[in-house]
Amino acid sequence: MFDPTDILISADGTDGASSGDILFGDPPTAEPWNVSAAQLDAVAGNVILQATNDIDFNQDVSLTTANASLTAQAGNNITLDTNVSITTTGGDIHLEADSPHAGGPAGGTITTSNPNSDLISNGGNITLIASDFDLKGDVLAGSGDISITTSDNSALGIGNGATDQLSQNELNTFSTSGIFTLGQATTAGTDGQGTGALDLTADSITFNNNVTLDADFTGQIDFTAANGITLDASLTFDTATTSVNLDSGSGAFMVGVNDLLTTTNNPLTITASDLDVNTGAVIDAGTAGINLIASNDGNLSIGTSQGGGEFNVSNAELGSITASSLDFTTTNTGDIFVDGATLAAANGNIGLSSGDTVLFKNTNTFPNTLSVTSTGTIADDPGASLQVTGTTTLNAGVSNILLDEAANDFTGAVSASGADIALTDANSIVLGDIDATGTLTVDAQGGTITQVGGVGAGDS
Repeated sequence: MFDPTDILISADGTDGASSGDILFGDPPTAEPWNVSAAQLDAVAGNVILQATNDIDFNQDVSLTTANASLTAQAGNNITLDTNVSITTTGGDIHLEADSPHAGGPAGGTITTSNPNSDLISNGGNITLIASDFDLKGDVLAGSGDISITTSDNSALGIGNGATDQLSQNELNTFSTSGIFTLGQATTAGTDGQGTGALDLTADSITFNNNVTLDADFTGQIDFTAANGITLDASLTFDTATTSVNLDSGSGAFMVGVNDLLTTTNNPLTITASDLDVNTGAVIDAGTAGINLIASNDGNLSIGTSQGGGEFNVSNAELGSITASSLDFTTTNTGDIFVDGATLAAANGNIGLSSGDTVLFKNTNTFPNTLSVTSTGTIADDPGASLQVTGTTTLNAGVSNILLDEAANDFTGAVSASGADIALTDANSIVLGDIDATGTLTVDAQGGTITQVGGVGAGDS
């Protein structure tokens, strides 16, 4: 471990790589501490550089030992000078400017000075933590993960403005087939090896200019913020990624007026306290599915808001969403309310997964299939109706399924599993697999009851 006030990696190498263990805050014998790239590689293992002020790479660093990592933590700036790169042989690269463990001045920046100033891990993970970023060289992790966030949990701006930390051009420098995480990372701790490490999460993420993530991202993409993600511009995932996860934490996920969120047929998950899709905005997953998850065990409503600060998706917002399937999810005590919801064919097949109950109110239209899973009761209020064109699948576990209002109309087959099950259709009804551990009641008010699946009931 080498950690005076300033460190300079250069051909000079005056102070060498056997300098002893000088911790953050300890006075060095000379400034800056000079070490050469050859001396770092000669360690033949993990390299940890800690400086309470700046770390400057003036010479290419290549760690040839397999899986040897390089960790650099600075209280202020970390800079790769012009045409200077850091390369590992499968080892992690961790650059932590404005380190919360260093006690240096605020505002530290990670700088890669020109397009030939690269970070190349050959499969190792790459972590970048700083107050700001000035990235011109490539950040190439191969199959490794990339994580990038602010050093003080502050807001992260994406755009070309003076206060934005990352621009479109800087995002273009990243390449990974692993997980790309924007807004969340873990520090290297007080010793560079994880002791006292801090999990950092950007307070919010705001896209202020149009951004496209291109084919250099082929793995999972995670954007994570503690208190909200806002699209004040369009965001396009133009890449064959495995999934896109946008986690707004305790805040809302907002898409601005006429802005577009396009995943180019990649699955999309949005976790938030609420969804705010403004006029003319579009969320488009193409032939892939979308999962909307209410954070913090909150309730979720579709159609008319039930109040109480739950995650609400209005009919107008539903009209802005295109996907092969649209799932709504709550956890633990979170209920799902479906109140006067008009789902569009473009929403795809609908899935409701509740940590507690699912309650239908007023008239609700589902032009494709409907699948409902809950730990609590699945029920309809007096006067409610479900109009389902495709098949309906209901699973309440050990709880009841009580969809017995007269105006219900299930065109496709209905399969259900629960305790007491009561199903009413204004016309005929087709039963798929039915598993009722309690009482089974089926009423086809205007037609016949047809059974195409297995039926089991404790009392029918």
